[in-house]
Amino acid sequence: GEAGSRAGAVSIAETTSGVVRANHLRRNRHLKRRLLACADHFNRSYKKGLAYMQEIKLLPEPLEANAVARFLKFTPLLDKEVVGEYLGDHKEFNISTLTAYCHIFDFSGVTLDRALRSFLDGFKLPGEAQKISRILEVFADRYYSGNPEAVADADSAYVLSYSIIMLNTDQHNPQVKRKMTLEQFVRNNRGTNGGNDWPRETLETIFAGIVNDEIKLTDDAAPTLTPSKWSDMMRSCGGGKGRMLASPTPQEAALYDADLFGIVWSPTIAAVSAVFDHTIDESVLKDALDGFLGIARIAGHHRMTDVMDHLVATLCKFAAPAHLQFGGNGGGGGSNGSGSPRPAVQFGSDDRARTAAVTVFTLANRYGDSLRAGWCNLLDLILRLHKLGLLSKKVTEGLSVDDRDGGTMRAIDGGKASTSATVQPEKIQKKVSSSSSLLRGFSQLLSLESDYYATADVPLTEADKEAEQRATRCIEACRVEEVFADSKFLEAQSLLHMVRALTWAAGPAGAAGAAGAAATENGDGGVISGASGTGSNGNSNSNSNSNGGGVGGVGAAEGGAVSAEDEDTALFCLDILVAVTLRNRDRIHLLLPQVYGYLRTIVQSAQVPTPLVERAIFEVLRIARALLPYKPELGEDLLDSLRLMFALQPAVADAFIERIARELCVLVRAAAGFIKGAKGWDTICKLLMASARHPDAAGHGFEALSLILAESSSEGDEGAARGGGGEGDSS
Repeated sequence: GEAGSRAGAVSIAETTSGVVRANHLRRNRHLKRRLLACADHFNRSYKKGLAYMQEIKLLPEPLEANAVARFLKFTPLLDKEVVGEYLGDHKEFNISTLTAYCHIFDFSGVTLDRALRSFLDGFKLPGEAQKISRILEVFADRYYSGNPEAVADADSAYVLSYSIIMLNTDQHNPQVKRKMTLEQFVRNNRGTNGGNDWPRETLETIFAGIVNDEIKLTDDAAPTLTPSKWSDMMRSCGGGKGRMLASPTPQEAALYDADLFGIVWSPTIAAVSAVFDHTIDESVLKDALDGFLGIARIAGHHRMTDVMDHLVATLCKFAAPAHLQFGGNGGGGGSNGSGSPRPAVQFGSDDRARTAAVTVFTLANRYGDSLRAGWCNLLDLILRLHKLGLLSKKVTEGLSVDDRDGGTMRAIDGGKASTSATVQPEKIQKKVSSSSSLLRGFSQLLSLESDYYATADVPLTEADKEAEQRATRCIEACRVEEVFADSKFLEAQSLLHMVRALTWAAGPAGAAGAAGAAATENGDGGVISGASGTGSNGNSNSNSNSNGGGVGGVGAAEGGAVSAEDEDTALFCLDILVAVTLRNRDRIHLLLPQVYGYLRTIVQSAQVPTPLVERAIFEVLRIARALLPYKPELGEDLLDSLRLMFALQPAVADAFIERIARELCVLVRAAAGFIKGAKGWDTICKLLMASARHPDAAGHGFEALSLILAESSSEGDEGAARGGGGEGDSS
């Protein structure tokens, strides 16, 4: 027991020290990144660079020579020419920095030529003679202090240093035709060692070293491992510097997994993508797929969102190649090369696209918490599959709101409301001119929707039928609907990014509403917009610029009618958005601002009734009806959203007022007991007052008022009963 306790204590101590070391290394890595940014500033202007470092607290105020010297010595990617000019400057602080820079080196026991090499390795000697002399004087003083027995005095070290630089230039300058000989070099240095000659073997060693290994005096930043530099490295390691850190235990080594993976993930994805893109071998394709899944597993474990986003974007590119977007012939590498124009046949014939599709949706289902921007790529892929008719009816229904989320909304004629799968604009656009309908007809004719391929009279071969079956099985294996059905298990940040991606993916129709270009026939005030409640909540009939999230801004409202394809896309995204919202009712406070902002943008920018506007209006009602009993504390916010109806244009309000009144009646019947605030009742009553002006809506309005009075009467009776028997009976 004692031995086990001791071993446990040692293990805890080792783990603690490992965490401390890991954090220390991460801080150093972060500091190095900051220093690289500082180096860039310094290279452009050393004055501004030093000021910037003082601003971010990397250098003290006022400047200290030692701090600047260490920055010049140890920061990588500094421009050597700029460093040389700075060290050679005659200003007092620059000379102090040069002295401090030189004192960083330890020249003890090192020959003069090797010491000079090491010293000149960090900067380029300036071209001006006075600056060179000033730098060499400081170097000579430092060398002499470390090697008093090797040279007579500092002046002797200075003279020989200058002679070495001249020899280096002579030997390695191609413009010098007649090179200096050893005897000439020895003769030039007679009597320069304190009045005496240098030992001949010393000069011979220096001469041979310079001839065989040039001292680089340029600003070449490329690292080169010369024999002299290798010698310096070995000497540094011998003193305990420059050694690699070794992790003493596997537990401590595991602390660095995320850091190492952060370095290698990008080239790894690129390498696996290259293999996946060019292989035609099924086993190699499977190995590449395993590589993608392995990367995702590590990224998901460490919650590395940028890695997961990049991986999803890469796989979405493979899952939706260009030939599938436009129904063209041919397939990518690894496909069977079907010539059928049907997207399902092409998709079923492309092994690579199907494999990538299943993989990317598998990642979304498993590691959705680690997705951020990747939701946009995933939504883009889902929309492509939807436009090409590759999503089955089962998948499409799974993406819509079901009975658990408030039930099916009813359209004006009593049937189901318009959805992305059943767009029927003729039933609600009674007042849109025939020219607008003609434009929509052309848009449908020219769009690349699935109906074109479904009705094309192209006989399918057996191979094509098998390809269609493969495509169907692939889409079912993707489990697209589960990605959104399981959104209630996502972390808050991932969920918010999913909702933003849905509003982004809706495109121009989603951002601007489905505003029509045609003028409405009825120019007078609308039923709702002309009501007394137009001052509600600051809403007006003008278009809103709130952040709905679409990519098209309000351009659709200003630039003309939205195509049927764009509107179908927006309806499809709206279906999913409302389903996700209602399935996350436990944290609805996170989503309501984004969702209401999106719906507000559609409704307020609508000039004529369209299927998208219809859905947006009644999704506001659906959300209020579904959440009032579940979240009564949000009653004020939910009912306040209904004031958006006061901003409807006359044509839009007239088209929908009967159904608005009917849905308000359903809302009162289901949730009247949960409406407590005066402001909420004010909103409902004003909407019902407006409905009284419309013959078809008046009946629903009076029914709702009857329900309100009945509810009020029952509450009054209950209150009287609680207040006392006799008084309650007499009243």
